[in-house]
Amino acid sequence: MKIGFFLLLLICFFSFNSINPKALAKDLDSSEIIYENSYEFSLEELEKGISLNEDIFLANDGFDYKMNNVIIGKNQYLICGEFESEQKYPTRFFTSLPYLAFYQNNSLKWKIKTDFYGHGKFISAVLLEDRIIAVGTFESELQVKQIGIFEISYNGDILNYHMTKGNDNSECENVYAYKEFYYVTGVTQATNLGYGNVENINHILVMIFNKDLENFDNLYLSNDQNSRLYQSFFGGNSIFLFGEINGDGYFDNEKSNKILMCVSERLDLDMYKTVNHNENSQIIAIKDEAMFFEYDTDPSKIKVTTYGFGLEEKKEKILNLAYNVYQIESFKAHYSIAEDKVIIGSTLKNNKTYYDLLAVLNNKLEVLYTIDIKKEDNSLLEFCSLLDGELFSFGTYQKNLYGRKVMNVKVVDNECYFNGIKGEKIVKQIDETIFGTYPQEINYCYQDYKIITYGSYRIELECTIKDGGIYQKGFALEFNGNAILNGETINSGYLINENGNYLLRIDGKDETVYFSFTVKDLSIEEQTVKTNNLIIKEESKKPLESTEVNYDSNIVNYQKQEITKLSFLFIGIGLILGIIFPFEKVGRKRA
Repeated sequence: MKIGFFLLLLICFFSFNSINPKALAKDLDSSEIIYENSYEFSLEELEKGISLNEDIFLANDGFDYKMNNVIIGKNQYLICGEFESEQKYPTRFFTSLPYLAFYQNNSLKWKIKTDFYGHGKFISAVLLEDRIIAVGTFESELQVKQIGIFEISYNGDILNYHMTKGNDNSECENVYAYKEFYYVTGVTQATNLGYGNVENINHILVMIFNKDLENFDNLYLSNDQNSRLYQSFFGGNSIFLFGEINGDGYFDNEKSNKILMCVSERLDLDMYKTVNHNENSQIIAIKDEAMFFEYDTDPSKIKVTTYGFGLEEKKEKILNLAYNVYQIESFKAHYSIAEDKVIIGSTLKNNKTYYDLLAVLNNKLEVLYTIDIKKEDNSLLEFCSLLDGELFSFGTYQKNLYGRKVMNVKVVDNECYFNGIKGEKIVKQIDETIFGTYPQEINYCYQDYKIITYGSYRIELECTIKDGGIYQKGFALEFNGNAILNGETINSGYLINENGNYLLRIDGKDETVYFSFTVKDLSIEEQTVKTNNLIIKEESKKPLESTEVNYDSNIVNYQKQEITKLSFLFIGIGLILGIIFPFEKVGRKRA
């Protein structure tokens, strides 16, 4: 019994905590964290979902910028680009100079703008733990385009660099870091880059460098005519390349000159496949799968084609990323390895109004949420990414570089999600000793965001009496509120030791309840009732008084009925005795 009672108490305790708001969330008063981004919204707005747009930087040095890539780290942004400048010597290909800008905690930390390496542009980079590796294309005074790879400290110092010295033009497309090596993709017409003599045509190129930026292996991909590289992407331990290969040679391109290739970390061409995708398609790789995102102008009809292991086509899917169909002006797809999410960004045009549409999908291409941002200008989204739950978009407009951090906030089932990640819930404590309806402040927090909203919480009245009730003298009056009993202020637990009629007033929060009741010594009344009942029972046992009766035929019939009943009674007793005694004799004989 004791064990069962103890288990019952535990069940009641946990059941209470499961519905107690203070058990579900932290007390608001205990939070002393200062949040950089604090907003207040109604609960209705949060249930519909809102988007918070924060400009993380706006760069304008008076130059005509072009942003070629944005590399995102934890509270870090590296802009790879170029800007228009006066030429110090005649050039055939570039009128711009390379540009790098590094932002940390939303502030510009350093930038590189120099003509020391020639005219040209930075294309891409990787942010490593202790250094930055950046690549670009540069035009020398000999008017030949070369590929440059740079090792840069986080203070903006160029620690090392390597510039190709080919006899013809080479251009880079991207750079990847894997293990202790750097892989650079691009194209080249040079015949003397090393590691293989090639013809003077445009080859798709993959170069490998060690930590000292020494180029020790190259891979050339082409037939006997010029080739083009549209895009590359690193997935797993392979490099996927989407390009165009013309002419006769190793690659069978009878069905299509558009080819998807997979190159291993050892620079072996593992496999290739002819495909029929537009050259402006966006390609991403998720582990050993390559995905093509094709679009025209309709954001409700984005086609995704997935190629699995062995580059076998696995499936096609149509994405509808817009509730109201506008015209696509720009489109970008990105895969965040750390988040295992696909990010699609686009700028949509509706008449003369521009919107940025950002969509986050899981690795099965299921849309988790979308965010649309009305823009005040006609800038086009050029890059998008997701890192540590924060969504980023970047663009350029009228000599300005824009960076924006976007957060989608939505409340579902009393929990708040920031870009799909559940935040911390902090609830302001309520004085449950006073009944009533309270406005309740609720804070939802995630990273440096705090969302403030207000709801209502009801504390029901609890009282040990009912209106019009009768109660025993000496009972304890308990309630949750501020009370006045017959004009006297009392506290919960007050003992009533006097008989009489009472009026109780209980004040809650902004409401008052009245009870009228009676107090008696119910034990005395109960004793009186018992005594009266006993007297009644004693009187019922008295014999009936004698009355004179006539012996008529009815009485004779009654006597006959009584004799008959007695006869049957004696016969029954005789039968019982006749049965019992023979059994006893039999029993004795057997014994």
